[in-house]
Amino acid sequence: MPSSASSLSKNKMAELTPIDIRRLASLLDDPDEVVAIGAMAELLNREGELGELPAELQESTSPLMRRRVHQLQSALTMIRRRRRISALLRSDKVDFLDALVQIHLQWFDNDSEVSLYKKIGGFCQELKHHSCGTLEEIGDAFAACGVTATPVTTLKAEQLCLGVMLDEKCGISPLWCGMICELYPTLKLKTLRHQGRFAVAAEDFILIPENNWELSPLPGKKEIEFWEPQALLRLAVMTLFSAAVNSDSFRYILTIAQAFTGKETAEPLGTLPYPYNPELEELS
Repeated sequence: MPSSASSLSKNKMAELTPIDIRRLASLLDDPDEVVAIGAMAELLNREGELGELPAELQESTSPLMRRRVHQLQSALTMIRRRRRISALLRSDKVDFLDALVQIHLQWFDNDSEVSLYKKIGGFCQELKHHSCGTLEEIGDAFAACGVTATPVTTLKAEQLCLGVMLDEKCGISPLWCGMICELYPTLKLKTLRHQGRFAVAAEDFILIPENNWELSPLPGKKEIEFWEPQALLRLAVMTLFSAAVNSDSFRYILTIAQAFTGKETAEPLGTLPYPYNPELEELS
């Protein structure tokens, strides 16, 4: 089957030379699915020229046009979200909670940022019922709220996605550690790893989420490794990618690989085995 803009019939491609963005968009209403898909691919390639055109076309009287414009807008939203998380992963300073929101949206792409920030607000309100002035009090507060932490080796996508973490009060330990450091900046907390487990450090003690929020003396420097927020986020994205491979979710494998590498083609899959590597499929 023909693909992308090459799917357009020769006659209709000839009519679009030089391509006019509005005339190209009008092909979204073409009854030929192949023509419409080719037009959509070209419109995505010319994202910067679209402006308010998609919103304008949503007012069309044609149900077919409205449906395909909705598909176009959804694709644009996902592309922009991938770019955003890719930029966050490469930034020197990040808003950890915002980054977790973006990671969640890579998997649950029908959710909204607004709904996720409402969940964050609700969780923070719940924590305010408890004193959180020390590391020990923070551990007690999270335990009282029913929060549980699982090992980083857990390959369950839901436990890496902020919205589900807050709903079910369950997620991988490094993300809870990063969240605690973000929520209580005046305490100057840090995330570290000791004997394979992540913990939050403050002065002479560490809080270990996986050990039911156990408070322990700070180990010696040679026994620990500190993790910056950016490293925690890269770990989360790579673990989410592993969860996608584990569940054989091709769409998520591609989109998360693109988000991690910052590339918008199938190139990030070039190092993977069949059936994820499109080049190997062509050779088979």
